[in-house]
Amino acid sequence: MDHSRFRVTLRKEKGEGSVRTAINIYKQHGIRKLYLGFYSTILRESFLGLYFGTYDFLIRYFKKDGVVSKAGSFLAGGLAGTATWFAMYPIDYVKTKIQSDNFEKP
Repeated sequence: MDHSRFRVTLRKEKGEGSVRTAINIYKQHGIRKLYLGFYSTILRESFLGLYFGTYDFLIRYFKKDGVVSKAGSFLAGGLAGTATWFAMYPIDYVKTKIQSDNFEKP
């Protein structure tokens, strides 16, 4: 569904949404093209563990007397999100390039 959602977002495929686009890709190009970018998507999603680990580490760092302030929690979340996207952005770029395939190749 990630590939068909991506196609709908780019408006490269005309259809009624992600499901219809997925069906059209499958009918016209087969199952292999439907799953373009599958492995890079799985790899990208595996980086979400980095977010939780970084957040947990930072929350412990910002604790004072066993309590985390709202500002500390906000900062920990922002820094964890930034670190995660910094690490996963190259993989997301590759996934985007793969999924923007024009289907001309065999």
